[in-house]
Amino acid sequence: MRRSAMNMAGLDKAVANINAAHDGRAFLAAYHDFWVGVAAASGNALFGLPIPALAAIGRSGGLASTEDGRRRAHMLCNRIRSAIGACDCVAATRAVEDLHAMITEIITLRYSGRLPRTFSWADVREIL
Repeated sequence: MRRSAMNMAGLDKAVANINAAHDGRAFLAAYHDFWVGVAAASGNALFGLPIPALAAIGRSGGLASTEDGRRRAHMLCNRIRSAIGACDCVAATRAVEDLHAMITEIITLRYSGRLPRTFSWADVREIL
């Protein structure tokens, strides 16, 4: 409800960059920019605070994107962007839930050996 035309332009650019990403580094940069844009569009500064920590956790865990994962993430980020543009919180929530389910599926399939590992916030400070 608080998004501006400038926010939407930033989300459009991030979604286009996600689509254009042909490797993990470009994808992660565009994906990060997308979530920074979502946080900015929310008008809630607190929403953006965990983004750098979550990105660092993903990088430190050695998570890598695949072509299929990037394609699916693009589709879901585009759905989130469209829902934000339409001020449709139900559609945005569903798209975020679908993205979360996709990430859970990928992590469970590709990184099942790492899932039982626990970490503390002290570990996160070392990552950052």
